[in-house]
Amino acid sequence: MARFPSLPDSELNQAQNDLMERIRRFSSASASGPFPMLLRSPVLGDRFLSVSQYLRFETALPEDLAELAILIHARVREDAYEWSMHTGRALAAGLSQDLIDDLWQGQKPRQMDARQAPVYRFCVQALRRQRVDEAVFGEVKAALGESVVVDLTVTLGFYSMLSLMLAVAEATAQGCELPPFPPMAEPLPWD
Repeated sequence: MARFPSLPDSELNQAQNDLMERIRRFSSASASGPFPMLLRSPVLGDRFLSVSQYLRFETALPEDLAELAILIHARVREDAYEWSMHTGRALAAGLSQDLIDDLWQGQKPRQMDARQAPVYRFCVQALRRQRVDEAVFGEVKAALGESVVVDLTVTLGFYSMLSLMLAVAEATAQGCELPPFPPMAEPLPWD
């Protein structure tokens, strides 16, 4: 049971109502995930949506690489909500089913292109070590540019924040029941 149940429209104050209208324009999952929690703090919810909108629709990070980063984050953190929300988006953005399946199994993807491989290494290092080696940082910067490095880093930070919010709220993906993630013998390798 979610710790922050959905609020009926009739119980929303003006600030909450304004936020709910914005949430409904932004997401089809307005009654689940982080949104019921954010309604309890509408100013924060508004700012959260602004960052989320930037990362989803305006980022310098190409869509396929953003979805790769989100799935890596979801797998490392065992975040079933974000995994369920992003696997379809990842496929639509061009990630292969094999790559997604490898991540689901807790394995380094066997097939990654020249853009995906350094992003994979960056994400796994950042998430597992809370830092990124100079060589990996330089590889992503040289291949994709500084603005992509910034947006990739903020994407990982944003989804870390979101994952914590979902865990504290005990939120689930509306209409989606995933089996537990398969156990990983060891965390995803970065090399």
